[in-house]
Amino acid sequence: MEAANVRTLPVVQGERYVGMIDWQTIRRLAGRELDEAAVRHARTDIPRLFESTTIADAMEAFRETGVTTHGLLPVIDFSGRLTGQVEREEFQALMEDSSGTITVPEDPAAHLLTGPDMPKIGAKVVGSKGEKLGTFQGYIEDRGRPRWIEVKHGPFWKKRLRKAPLVAIERQSPNKIVLYIDRATWATFQDHPRRS
Repeated sequence: MEAANVRTLPVVQGERYVGMIDWQTIRRLAGRELDEAAVRHARTDIPRLFESTTIADAMEAFRETGVTTHGLLPVIDFSGRLTGQVEREEFQALMEDSSGTITVPEDPAAHLLTGPDMPKIGAKVVGSKGEKLGTFQGYIEDRGRPRWIEVKHGPFWKKRLRKAPLVAIERQSPNKIVLYIDRATWATFQDHPRRS
């Protein structure tokens, strides 16, 4: 890491992305057994980018709390496999114009939020192989813009809520949302508490 002048590295198990580990953690652990698995110390709260994440959304991910110390974010596909990483400076350069001000491109997910194909509450949410994942409950906003869909799932006596990023939507209609995500990847997403 010192030779390459990087502060963080992605941690994978097999091909699946697990988290990020920074050089400070590695240096702190250097006094212990050096054969200890890095995965045990990987940070899992670092935002992940999907291959279809926009520049604007990537910049917002870099702005999230706790990410200011990290100069890169992992890029994964919808099966959870690490496909690369991007540096903050790459996105900064793409978004800055000649005057030095940051310009945010139009949100490519805007068409998902309006029009005749907008899903109704209760629409079926299915995975990439046609498996039912749950029912659509609405959108979750971040900084005033919808970023995720909220999905109710699980057996009827123990319904839980889970969110999926808008970029995971392959297509939609009033009664159905199809995601790029399969059931195995869906299982890696965490449930979140009900909003009051």
